[in-house]
Amino acid sequence: MEATTDKKIEPTPPLMPEPLEIKELEAEQEYRITDILDHIKVIVSPEPAGICEVFGRELPPGEPVFFHMGQKIAIYCWQRCSL
Repeated sequence: MEATTDKKIEPTPPLMPEPLEIKELEAEQEYRITDILDHIKVIVSPEPAGICEVFGRELPPGEPVFFHMGQKIAIYCWQRCSL
């Protein structure tokens, strides 16, 4: 009888850099970004679950959204949230 050498493969969690800047937005507050030099990644913190949007497009909590050089954006917060 042969011995099996099967190993359980565990996925490694993705490596994410530490956030450079965290912004706390209150309800009905807007945060403008006008000087994107290369690209930026915006993540809405899932806790507390706030609702915010960029020009009518809702930003999903916990999911990265990328913006690129030359874009000017305004993030509007409907409920208190962290970016």
